[in-house]
Amino acid sequence: MGVAVGGVILDESLLLASNSPQHENPSLQPVADSLLRKLRHSKIPTGISCDVGLSDDKVSLLKRLATLYSFDCFILNESSVDDAKNEIMLARGDTGGSILYVVSDKKKEFFPKLSNCGWLIVVLRSLGQESAAGVHFPLLCSYCIGCYF
Repeated sequence: MGVAVGGVILDESLLLASNSPQHENPSLQPVADSLLRKLRHSKIPTGISCDVGLSDDKVSLLKRLATLYSFDCFILNESSVDDAKNEIMLARGDTGGSILYVVSDKKKEFFPKLSNCGWLIVVLRSLGQESAAGVHFPLLCSYCIGCYF
């Protein structure tokens, strides 16, 4: 039986272009605007998560996007998973369903902490990376999904 999705959290690693030099203005992945528009029109409660180590320019860009698309913006890192989970649950209210957390495989070190959240986790392989055939995330819970494109 399937699990209903009650909200989507997009990690900043999916939205921000990784080739933006630290000293330049941050830019978005080419398909980010299209994805954000589709999610807004879907009426699925959506949020953007960002790490505390991001530059002020990147955080500002993500917050502007969240405001533009009527999304929430959350700080989420290894040390604040429980706090962020509570904040996310308060923000989305009692909509039912599970959180779908979409993250890049660039943040592999973060996955063990997320395995205790009960979220559905979609891990997208970074462009130019090898096939996921030999990649395993043994610490992820049974609710998690590993999707590689």
